[in-house]
Amino acid sequence: MQNTISLVNELSLGSRLNQAVEANRRGEFGLLLALLSAEQKESVQFQLNQPSNEQSERSQFHLPAKQRLVADLNNEQPIVDNSQAFHLSGTMGFRLQDGLMQEALVVRSGNGVEFQTVMDNCDYHTQKRADMLNSSMDTKAVTLIEQLTTQRQMSQLILQA
Repeated sequence: MQNTISLVNELSLGSRLNQAVEANRRGEFGLLLALLSAEQKESVQFQLNQPSNEQSERSQFHLPAKQRLVADLNNEQPIVDNSQAFHLSGTMGFRLQDGLMQEALVVRSGNGVEFQTVMDNCDYHTQKRADMLNSSMDTKAVTLIEQLTTQRQMSQLILQA
């Protein structure tokens, strides 16, 4: 199939890309993208005067410091909790307090992200056993969980036989 409309300049490139997407013409879409210049700095809109860093942009746009994403309970630093402001003053009080002292989005115990990912992939009994080992509870409950897990594995083997 031949297209009757020819590509005259880059101004018509945007509309042609849109038409190719709407008509589900992957070949034409790929060809039009290949026609674009590989050197994006040739275009006026992509020229950079100076390399910018995040701190200068934050000061230029009067933005606050980055919010902490993860807080660790085992550190000596106190964890910021703005829930009391929400209960006392409602949503507006919470927003004000959060603007003054931002709390972290996630609060974790001393376990790292990798350990948490591994534990999320384990079965329920293994997670509880690891929790009990980490919290150093008495060993009777741990051995009971190990016995239950062993019995479950044995029953599955018996069913397969």
